[in-house]
Amino acid sequence: MANNKILDSIRTTTFIILLLTSIPLFANYILGQGPSRELIIHLHVWFGLIFLILAIISMRLRNKK
Repeated sequence: MANNKILDSIRTTTFIILLLTSIPLFANYILGQGPSRELIIHLHVWFGLIFLILAIISMRLRNKK
Protein backbone atom coordinates (compact mmCIF):
# COMPACT_ATOMS: atom_id res chain seq x y z
CA MET A 1 0.00 0.00 0.00
CA ALA A 2 2.79 2.43 0.89
CA ASN A 3 4.62 1.48 -2.30
CA ASN A 4 1.60 2.51 -4.36
CA LYS A 5 1.54 5.92 -2.68
CA ILE A 6 5.24 6.39 -3.37
CA LEU A 7 4.79 5.29 -6.98
CA ASP A 8 1.81 7.64 -7.39
CA SER A 9 3.71 10.61 -5.95
CA ILE A 10 6.76 9.99 -8.15
CA ARG A 11 4.53 9.57 -11.20
CA THR A 12 2.69 12.80 -10.41
CA THR A 13 5.98 14.66 -9.89
CA THR A 14 7.39 13.46 -13.21
CA PHE A 15 4.17 14.49 -14.96
CA ILE A 16 4.33 17.99 -13.46
CA ILE A 17 7.96 18.37 -14.54
CA LEU A 18 6.99 17.10 -17.99
CA LEU A 19 4.29 19.77 -18.21
CA LEU A 20 6.61 22.52 -16.95
CA THR A 21 9.27 21.65 -19.51
CA SER A 22 6.62 21.65 -22.24
CA ILE A 23 5.83 25.33 -21.74
CA PRO A 24 9.12 26.81 -23.04
CA LEU A 25 9.31 24.24 -25.83
CA PHE A 26 5.78 25.06 -26.97
CA ALA A 27 6.38 28.81 -26.71
CA ASN A 28 9.48 28.54 -28.89
CA TYR A 29 7.56 26.42 -31.38
CA ILE A 30 4.77 28.99 -31.63
CA LEU A 31 7.30 31.78 -32.10
CA GLY A 32 9.06 29.79 -34.84
CA GLN A 33 12.32 29.64 -32.93
CA GLY A 34 14.56 26.76 -32.07
CA PRO A 35 14.81 25.65 -28.46
CA SER A 36 16.86 28.14 -26.48
CA ARG A 37 18.40 25.61 -24.09
CA GLU A 38 19.18 21.98 -24.75
CA LEU A 39 18.78 21.19 -21.06
CA ILE A 40 15.03 21.77 -21.33
CA ILE A 41 14.84 19.28 -24.21
CA HIS A 42 16.80 16.66 -22.28
CA LEU A 43 14.72 17.12 -19.15
CA HIS A 44 11.51 16.90 -21.16
CA VAL A 45 12.58 13.68 -22.87
CA TRP A 46 13.95 11.96 -19.77
CA PHE A 47 11.06 12.86 -17.50
CA GLY A 48 8.67 11.84 -20.26
CA LEU A 49 10.31 8.42 -20.42
CA ILE A 50 10.26 8.04 -16.65
CA PHE A 51 6.59 9.04 -16.56
CA LEU A 52 5.74 6.56 -19.32
CA ILE A 53 7.53 3.70 -17.55
CA LEU A 54 5.91 4.52 -14.21
CA ALA A 55 2.47 4.80 -15.81
CA ILE A 56 2.84 1.35 -17.38
CA ILE A 57 4.03 -0.15 -14.09
CA SER A 58 1.15 1.49 -12.24
CA MET A 59 -1.43 0.16 -14.72
CA ARG A 60 -0.01 -3.35 -14.45
CA LEU A 61 -0.11 -3.24 -10.65
CA ARG A 62 -3.72 -2.02 -10.67
CA ASN A 63 -4.79 -4.76 -13.10
CA LYS A 64 -3.32 -7.47 -10.85
CA LYS A 65 -5.58 -6.45 -7.96
